[in-house]
Amino acid sequence: MRPMGPRRSSYVARRRMAAIAAGTLERWFTPAFRQRDPDTVARIERQIRATPVAGYIGCARAIMALDLTARLPAIQVPVLVIVGEEDPGTPPAMAEEIARAIPGARLERIPNAAHLSNLEQPERFNAAVAAFYDRVLGAPTAGGT
Repeated sequence: MRPMGPRRSSYVARRRMAAIAAGTLERWFTPAFRQRDPDTVARIERQIRATPVAGYIGCARAIMALDLTARLPAIQVPVLVIVGEEDPGTPPAMAEEIARAIPGARLERIPNAAHLSNLEQPERFNAAVAAFYDRVLGAPTAGGT
């Protein structure tokens, strides 16, 4: 997500969510997926456009000011960090940093996916989650490997 400075928030406030929909979709999905699955992309675009401007601005400002990196080592539960290999919003390097900071965390990279890897590569995403649950729970889950 681009930083939500005063200029960007006033731009969104003036132009509404439609003004940022195309750029958001470009960051959230790879070009190949946008071409291959226009129905899913259109569904997400409708959701972006329906987002209340005040909610978007508030969320973006909160994220911009949020840095919990120093607290990551205190996490004491199993963690799976999933990243799309082509995610410009939360790049793989950032996901690697998060996973390294959390004791015992596991990192899964989803190839050919951007920010919404669960939609672009649902089989790989779900397999990663199921395998993680299997390791954590010690028994195969429904759909696990």
